[in-house]
Amino acid sequence: MKNLTIAICVYAIIFTYNLTMMFATYGLESKNLNEEYYSLELQSNKDLIDKISKMDCIINNLNNQKKNFELNLHVNEEFKSILIENLNKVKRLLSQVDVTKTNNNAVVKEIQKLEEEFNTFYKDYEKEKCFSTDKTTHESSNSNE
Repeated sequence: MKNLTIAICVYAIIFTYNLTMMFATYGLESKNLNEEYYSLELQSNKDLIDKISKMDCIINNLNNQKKNFELNLHVNEEFKSILIENLNKVKRLLSQVDVTKTNNNAVVKEIQKLEEEFNTFYKDYEKEKCFSTDKTTHESSNSNE
């Protein structure tokens, strides 16, 4: 019976040892599984963080481009208004030039009329002068006779 008790004790010790080893191995495996799970989760979190940071960069770039477009649009609107103002000034100046041309044409016609009148007057004056000189000369020669 002693042998039986010793055999039972040895079996109990071996069973306990195997059971302990089995739990220890399971614990290591579960620890490894947990570490793998956490490492995969960390890796996926890192990937998500990388994607989010890339998206943030893209969003910042898009916002900067939007600001540049808005600024360019504002500048273009200012240039457009300046261009329209200048175009209106040019139109006004062209109309003034047209009025000035018309006035100049009228002045030129008036000058031509005055020149014609003067030429006519001068020709008449020359004829009269010539005629009066001839008369005077003719009268003086008649008086001398």
